[in-house]
Amino acid sequence: MSASNEPNTSFNIFVDTFRYYFNIAFPIKATYVKESVVNKWITKGIVVSRNKLRLLYNIKRSKKLPVESVMCIQNYQLVYGKVIKEAKRREADRLILSAKNKNKALWEIINKDIGNSHHVSNITINTGAKIITNLSNNYREIQYLFY
Repeated sequence: MSASNEPNTSFNIFVDTFRYYFNIAFPIKATYVKESVVNKWITKGIVVSRNKLRLLYNIKRSKKLPVESVMCIQNYQLVYGKVIKEAKRREADRLILSAKNKNKALWEIINKDIGNSHHVSNITINTGAKIITNLSNNYREIQYLFY
């Protein structure tokens, strides 16, 4: 680092050096943010049952319970699972019946259940010199970055 009499020049040299080493130490990583899913099929009753099931599970795990109590908790778990399946089925039926394109709605439900999503959110690339935001229109710039 060279000494300079001008404070702005010295500061700019410091900031450039700091930014260089900062970018080496903390490189930009591509992350994908999952959009929060609003499950309309979850009712207040399901939330209450879930909380009760968690409480029962913690009691079962922490204490030695009689066999009858354990069987009762397992039965509650089975009933809770059936309620969840029925609520999901009813929500899927509602979505399919209200959709204009029933096949598309059905495939959206299937892909959501198995975890496939073809939705791509806005991705930005910071090259240091400039920021690329619209990736579909700037494919040549992206290709230039990697080749």
